[in-house]
Amino acid sequence: MKTDARHTCWVCRARRIAAVLFFLSLLPALARAREMQAPPPATLLPLEAGGLTAEEVARRAVETSPDLDARLRDVDAAAAQVDAALVGFFPRLKTQATYNHLSHVEPGKLPAGVQAPGAPVGPIAPGTELVNAGAIGFPTIRNSTDITTSLTFPVSDVLLRVSRDHAAASKSARAARLNALATRLKISTDAKLAYYGWLRAKLQAGVAARAVVQAQQHLEDVRVAFRADKVAKADVLRVESQLADAELTHTKAKNLVTYSATQLAIIMHVVPASDFGVGEDVLQPLSPFAVGPSIEELTDEASDNRPEMHALAASAEAQRLQAASARGSGMPQLALVASSSYSNPSSRVFPQTDAFTSTWALGVQASISPNDIAAGILNGKVYDSKAASTEAQRRALRDSLAVEVAQAVQDIENADAAVESTARGLSAAQEGYRVRRLLFLAGRATSVELTDAETELTRAGQSAADARVDQRVSRERFLHAVGRDAPTGPLP
Repeated sequence: MKTDARHTCWVCRARRIAAVLFFLSLLPALARAREMQAPPPATLLPLEAGGLTAEEVARRAVETSPDLDARLRDVDAAAAQVDAALVGFFPRLKTQATYNHLSHVEPGKLPAGVQAPGAPVGPIAPGTELVNAGAIGFPTIRNSTDITTSLTFPVSDVLLRVSRDHAAASKSARAARLNALATRLKISTDAKLAYYGWLRAKLQAGVAARAVVQAQQHLEDVRVAFRADKVAKADVLRVESQLADAELTHTKAKNLVTYSATQLAIIMHVVPASDFGVGEDVLQPLSPFAVGPSIEELTDEASDNRPEMHALAASAEAQRLQAASARGSGMPQLALVASSSYSNPSSRVFPQTDAFTSTWALGVQASISPNDIAAGILNGKVYDSKAASTEAQRRALRDSLAVEVAQAVQDIENADAAVESTARGLSAAQEGYRVRRLLFLAGRATSVELTDAETELTRAGQSAADARVDQRVSRERFLHAVGRDAPTGPLP
């Protein structure tokens, strides 16, 4: 009995010694567990002097965009069409010079006659001496030169066609300017969204890097527990698998950062870089955003502010003016004409002489063509149909704006709610992971429970980061949807 008692005593002492040694081996881990808190969110996106901001990316994208450059060339072409239409108001001045070498023809002659030399004009007195004058011939002039200048003012065209063409060109030029402005605003918004997408990727990479560190710490703790026969080998293998998954996720996140940075470089048309410096603190909380009135009123605001709506209205008005011009081109034509001629020989001199003669003429021209009337009516119908189609596009665009505005409002509400809820979730997940790790180190929690806590912390960190980015993305989309990113004052 004494032997058994002594054996039991030594077993108890050995267990106590093993427990003390195991506890002492865990002291560094316990210290790290107490100090180990998730790093503050700001460390995920350290700011750099001269780093990129959303406004800077938008500015560079607008300055170098080929799409905007194409729109600006359309503006130049439309302005040239306005100038071309303005020329129609001026009288048409035309100068033409011709020279002809004519073939030889027999000269014309007047029949032979008699003359009374020295007799006064009038009846010939009896007894007056008469002389046989013979046949009278005309010279043949084989070289013909003519310089004619004409000035024509189309009265009916100016009233019925030219004025309408000029007004239509002016409306088309305004539509081109508005389309260029719409392209500029869209490029700016898309560039900002790409910038926030890049920050989202960097935040995900930061969260993934933190998950790798947590998995490494977990693996170290499990290996210590395994050496103390507190956990099974399967727990070690499970954590090793978790670490491998975390490292793969981190690699994918870093690759996404590189891809997003390449997208930014392409948008800004700079040399692609592996990454850029961050110049905007996207994790700073935003002040509450007042969306404003109802969806219907916001849609009306978008219709008033968005240049696309005004561009379609200007295009429809231009097409209606073109229809009126086409019908006017078939109406009877009236023009004032003036001309001067300097020719040798002159057709108005008889008989013709080999000498230059100046002549002039003033007149009125009137004309009508049934073919032109029919063509004008049909061409007018073509432009009327185009105007109706453009108006239908404008109504469809308003419907699209209503959907875009409603979606933007919903995104803002969801993003603001997500920022608040994910912040609470991240705080709870951080504390839950800290407590679960302490319990695991004390032998009161399993490795599976700690793994679940790590997974929940990673998910909460990603959700919190996404919510902060989504908050800024939703506001940019809302401002663009209702047209509040357009310049103040009257549109061009």
